[in-house]
Amino acid sequence: MILITIFSSCFSIFTEMYFFNNTLKSRKTYIPKPLFVLAFIVADASLNITSFIFENYSGALFALINTSISIVSLFLLTLLYDTNNKSHILVTILLQTITTFSDIFFTIIVSISFPEILEHRNKAVLFMGSFCVNIIILIFALLFISIWNRKLKQYDIKYNILILITPICSYLIIHILNSNTDNYAHIPNSIITVISILSVLNIVNLVVLQQSFSANEIRSKNLILEKEIDFQKEKYKQLSSSYRNTRKIIHDTKKHYYVIQEYTKNHENEALLQYIKTAIVDLETTYAYYNTGNLVIDSFFTNYKLLFEKNNITFAPTLNINANNVPIEDYDLCIILGNLLDNGLNELCISGIENATFSIEIYENENKKFIIHSINPVAPINNHKNNIEHGYGTENIRNTVEKYKGFYEVSKNEKYETFIVIPMSL
Repeated sequence: MILITIFSSCFSIFTEMYFFNNTLKSRKTYIPKPLFVLAFIVADASLNITSFIFENYSGALFALINTSISIVSLFLLTLLYDTNNKSHILVTILLQTITTFSDIFFTIIVSISFPEILEHRNKAVLFMGSFCVNIIILIFALLFISIWNRKLKQYDIKYNILILITPICSYLIIHILNSNTDNYAHIPNSIITVISILSVLNIVNLVVLQQSFSANEIRSKNLILEKEIDFQKEKYKQLSSSYRNTRKIIHDTKKHYYVIQEYTKNHENEALLQYIKTAIVDLETTYAYYNTGNLVIDSFFTNYKLLFEKNNITFAPTLNINANNVPIEDYDLCIILGNLLDNGLNELCISGIENATFSIEIYENENKKFIIHSINPVAPINNHKNNIEHGYGTENIRNTVEKYKGFYEVSKNEKYETFIVIPMSL
């Protein structure tokens, strides 16, 4: 009995820790790990002591006392995690609900499968039942966690299947062993051995899978970061090129003035006119088309105007801003504009639409809001690679906008519109 109690307690402690770690996420780091684990041990021990003290009480009163102690201990355990009070209460209620439901679920299964066991409510039966309930709690906890973390792209169905197979098979094994047991007053050593093995197997399986999942998640994040670094390198090359062009304008303008001065002195009017025409064409094809005073906006829009026109796409920007009022750092503005313009250009190139127009408007409204509004006549193409690229881009935009307490909205009706609104500092 003592061995089963120990294994059952270890299993229960592990389930609670696993549930909290995957819902509340981050524990308070200033609490040493030994004290953290000890808190779970004490909480589980308090429940076992409560069950022992009040085991002779009526069923309803015993359930009420046991549930009350369980809720209090679970809530206290949630305080070990760095989160808000709403999450403390919510997760406590959720785990207690799962525990209560699992107990009821197990009772129903037993009453249908082998009701004769209910007539032998001795310690052996109760300890076996407790272990089975703990397995069911783990199964339902894993199902809930998979729903809770459904937004994680890496948390796919294969992972969910892997983590559920072991506890489900464990329960089936114990269920079959119980159904073949004739003497409910004594638990054979073989069953105790099987329970100990299954306990270790479930814990090791979840720990290994969780570490594997975390490693894959880190690798995926690293790939995204590497992609973002490459993206930023490309954008800063564009900015650098724009800066060099600006310096070239200063140098070349002085040269133009010297040449014009010489033509004027020599009264060579025809040659002067031809020279001016050539200089104008050179300016239009080489230097910035936009001059808001913001290097990121001017260089990006100039560069993308050429890229859009090279692909026979009309680029229609509207700029009504004061460069001094732009509430976004250049680095973050690179992320937003670079991804918006990249996504728009790629989607239109893939679509093959003729006479397409990509519109983008940047302005500040009367409510002191910085607005970026883009209109693309086509939505993202249903292409695997393009969807991945577009997904990273839109996620980067959203994260950057949220950093400035703004919001990012996408409309996908007849056309693909994006709205970015960021409050301007007063």
